[in-house]
Amino acid sequence: MGNLKVWFTLITQMGPVASTGKKFEKLNRFFVLDILKTEGLFEFIEAPKTYDEILSHFGYKDIPYTRELLNLVRDDKAKLIFYSKEEDTYQKNPDADLPTLHDLLTIHDFERIYKASKVPQKFAKAIPNRMSGGSINFIEELGEPGPSLFDYDEALTHKLYTALRNSSFAIINPKNLIGKKILDIGCGSGRETAEIWIKLKGNADIVATDPVESFIETAKAQFRTILEETIQKVARNKILPDLSDHNYPEFAVMKAEELTIPDETFDVVFLQQILHWTSDPRKAILEIGRVLKPGGLFFGCQGTKPLQTPYMDIMIRAHENVCGFFSLPDLKSWLKEAGFTDYKRVTPAGIFKTIKS
Repeated sequence: MGNLKVWFTLITQMGPVASTGKKFEKLNRFFVLDILKTEGLFEFIEAPKTYDEILSHFGYKDIPYTRELLNLVRDDKAKLIFYSKEEDTYQKNPDADLPTLHDLLTIHDFERIYKASKVPQKFAKAIPNRMSGGSINFIEELGEPGPSLFDYDEALTHKLYTALRNSSFAIINPKNLIGKKILDIGCGSGRETAEIWIKLKGNADIVATDPVESFIETAKAQFRTILEETIQKVARNKILPDLSDHNYPEFAVMKAEELTIPDETFDVVFLQQILHWTSDPRKAILEIGRVLKPGGLFFGCQGTKPLQTPYMDIMIRAHENVCGFFSLPDLKSWLKEAGFTDYKRVTPAGIFKTIKS
């Protein structure tokens, strides 16, 4: 019954999972290819060019990331590039058209999907710098006041993220979280924390963390407003207690892989699509296991390879100290090492729960 509830919640609130995933994948693919087009890569390889010639012409470095990106485009289903293994040359397929933004206008609900993709679009711009051997710290990039912070905050209001959170709570019994001490990892500007607060009707001791200092500052300063806005959006008719000193969440700047929290502090840990943004997801899971009490619940949503789009992964890893997506066997191995048992995963979105032994 629990599995059906998760599927029902996800599909009714987000639409068919596979369909929504493909919409985002189309946009991510466009962002990456458009950056390479702007760089002049496709024009340069209209005639066959060796890998070394490409590196020399654009000033790219011979690092695994550069080769992997070229091979990602080579393996694209549209056959955009021909590759000769013998000559180690890449050539643009003259009969294959690059996607345009106009092509994407046919996507159903395009405006909403595009709004939620503003941050990945920004991440794609880091790709040339990464291939040139440079590095951009995504925590610093997202934390800059102004457009970056606004775009990220706006993206988190997309119904996709609320649907994933609702589906995550569908895999557990929320009543069991009442009165518990809960750690919300990767809270952003506090909107995720607001939804958790509403689900538990303010009856929980919530500590919310994020590595981006400006997000935490926003959450601390504006949580009351954020909570009121979220109530109007997702819980207008619910009877909820007032926000008070007793149920006000605590917000702290913290990386998932470096939790400055004493051992066995929390009853519950929640996260949503965070681990691939860490420098070391294994270490993050070990930290989560450390701060959870025996019998504690770890749940949320975390996608893994090969279900995630490779274009999103390549954009994520354009930043320094970011691992990117990992395999499900790796995730299960890390959870076992951290002392978790009874791992349960539902839907391709990666809704999961597990218990610390």
